Amino acid sequence: MEFFSVQSRLNQEKDLDQFKPKVTKVTLLKNNKQLEVSSDSLVQGDVVLLRKDNNTNTVTELTVPADLIIIDGKAIVDESLLTGESIPISKENIRSIDNNVVIDPELNRIRNVVLFSGTKLIETSNPANKKDNSIKCYVLRTGRFTSQGQLIANIISSMNKMDSASLDSIKIVLLMLVFGLFAGG
Repeated sequence: MEFFSVQSRLNQEKDLDQFKPKVTKVTLLKNNKQLEVSSDSLVQGDVVLLRKDNNTNTVTELTVPADLIIIDGKAIVDESLLTGESIPISKENIRSIDNNVVIDPELNRIRNVVLFSGTKLIETSNPANKKDNSIKCYVLRTGRFTSQGQLIANIISSMNKMDSASLDSIKIVLLMLVFGLFAGG
């Protein structure tokens, strides 16, 4: 019985691997210089450039490396990883937001300017940077603090609850079986 529980847990963890953020190279803006860095080295407050491939009009399978606020430019993203919705979403830059909007921790009021970690960047455009249409973004959250990180944490937490509940259910069934055997004589 323990074998099946362990095997089930290993399969669940393997399934969760597809949700782990992919480590990629990103362009970090620091001291007016562009530096290529690993996405796992980003911290809150960094400013990065996300750009599309110069040979095509779209970015294919570029995963957003952190929760980012668009400073300059616009983007179209596939948020199906987080929402299940397959229709691409258009994102504006922060200047499109009313100055009186209070930013809440869940980002509900500014969702249209936030690129969420793990989502797929489909297209970028930036009239201010027509050379490569890269968009400038502020790193809002990284790692387990991103929307994707919170989603994975919730899934793992619910898996743990299911495992303990399953074990408790098995114990109750076995206890009832013992009582049934004694009552039946």
